[in-house]
Amino acid sequence: MIFENVLLHNIAELTDVWRDGKKIQRVPESVREHLNPGAQGRSLNAANSEIRFVADGPVKVTLSSPQGGGTFQVSYGSF
Repeated sequence: MIFENVLLHNIAELTDVWRDGKKIQRVPESVREHLNPGAQGRSLNAANSEIRFVADGPVKVTLSSPQGGGTFQVSYGSF
């Protein structure tokens, strides 16, 4: 999926949330709502998703997690 010149790898859908935020979903909501409760929650986890872009200069990226802490990994280089 491409959103505002950024490739979102392993993301099926974006949903508007508070302010200018977007919630990323690996499974479309129309599919997620028919999954069992455990799978519904896990499908909202962004694990194995990537935000890919090439920058010509400094970039500011803001990430948030409504549940609190989270882990992310920054990869830099030619892929």
